[in-house]
Amino acid sequence: IYSAAKIRHVEELPLDKGSVHVKLNKGVLQLDPLMLGVAGGSLAGKFSVDVNVAPASFDAHLALRAVQLNQLFPTIETTKSAFGKISGQVNLTGRGNSAAQMLASSSGDVAVLMGKGELSNILLEFMGLDGGEVIKFFVRGDRNVKLLCSAAAFEVKQGLMSSKVIVLDTSDTVINGTGQINLASETLDITLRPQPKDRSILSLRSPLKIGGTFASPSAGPDKLALGARAGVTLGLALI
Repeated sequence: IYSAAKIRHVEELPLDKGSVHVKLNKGVLQLDPLMLGVAGGSLAGKFSVDVNVAPASFDAHLALRAVQLNQLFPTIETTKSAFGKISGQVNLTGRGNSAAQMLASSSGDVAVLMGKGELSNILLEFMGLDGGEVIKFFVRGDRNVKLLCSAAAFEVKQGLMSSKVIVLDTSDTVINGTGQINLASETLDITLRPQPKDRSILSLRSPLKIGGTFASPSAGPDKLALGARAGVTLGLALI
């Protein structure tokens, strides 16, 4: 059993404490229970690897609780203007001889939930997205995105995460999303569709497409959908 009441001098990882019970028996490594203090919250559960088969198999059941958004990136001072608590659940099994192979073959489910919070423009740009474009999509004119709540759940089959639900509720818009995340190719294909609460026929907000790779994601409006919506809006205005 390993336990650390306080973890210090970890610049890039928001860890503050941890404990784990390590068991190794006939080629089966078990971390059960596993608990890490992460960004003011916790990551707890169990993880096992069996090397008696080739490639090795793994089984992970982890729960994320009350992680503080503004503490997730401790080396980026400007991200501290973002706030919110993130919780989630990860249940995955798969096989592979490296972390990348394990994720590429994994199956199970992943879910994430965040209550009231705020995403800063700076944080979005740090994540590799065009902060200005994303901000304009969520709430016009605001530097930050104010969220009332948000949730996402994915079914995972052989490394392909398919959305069961993606929803974000802001002060003036409800955003529903669909799409996939490919853990094998490390690519994104997510579409977010806004539904303004004021139901204004003059709203030109189009779906937001999030694509690219994990290393170089991209985000921007669906220009074809925007053009079609503009035509409908013009027609309604003339009527």
